[in-house]
Amino acid sequence: MDDEDANEHNENSQASSTTTDNAAASGRARRPLMASKWDRLMKRREAERRNEENHLKNVPSLGLINSYDGHRNARTMIKEANFWSDSYVMSGSDCGHIFIWNKFTGKIVRIIQADEHVVNCVQPHPLDYPILASSGIDYDIKLFSPLAEAPIDDSELIRSTIKRNHEMMEETSSTITVPATFMFRMLTSFYQLRRPEGLFGLDDDEATE
Repeated sequence: MDDEDANEHNENSQASSTTTDNAAASGRARRPLMASKWDRLMKRREAERRNEENHLKNVPSLGLINSYDGHRNARTMIKEANFWSDSYVMSGSDCGHIFIWNKFTGKIVRIIQADEHVVNCVQPHPLDYPILASSGIDYDIKLFSPLAEAPIDDSELIRSTIKRNHEMMEETSSTITVPATFMFRMLTSFYQLRRPEGLFGLDDDEATE
């Protein structure tokens, strides 16, 4: 290598070293900036969290306004309660009826036979038409609308249904309802444990030897 090539090599090496040093210096310079940005971000989030906590402290606690009873919920895990206009509350029942209460007084104003077994879901029409949909254990969904030409007095039916529901609730108060799917999984587990391979990790051939 002649003197000219050597000089060029030295210049390139110096330039490369200078570039590396500049990059390292730039990286070191960025570290405090990133740390400062991260610190500001964490402080802002902490301030937002405290602000949210202060807002939550100012939210009034919810209290019970009214309660509605007479229906029964012991056989299934799902029951819906919905408003019917601004004056009524309704829910399904294990007796197969839809219960409708006066929202203000809590008095039952109507019960409707809607299922042979259990009514789980009741929904009013989303556009406030006088149509009610219900579903339960029966294999269908039913729609109800006030088509009677004269008012119907079902006060005796209401009294007898409430009494029967109360008696059924008393009889089943110590009974725990377990979903069928859970029972199936539990029985399957018991069956597997009773098999020899379930107890000892053996297959059928090894277990019979």
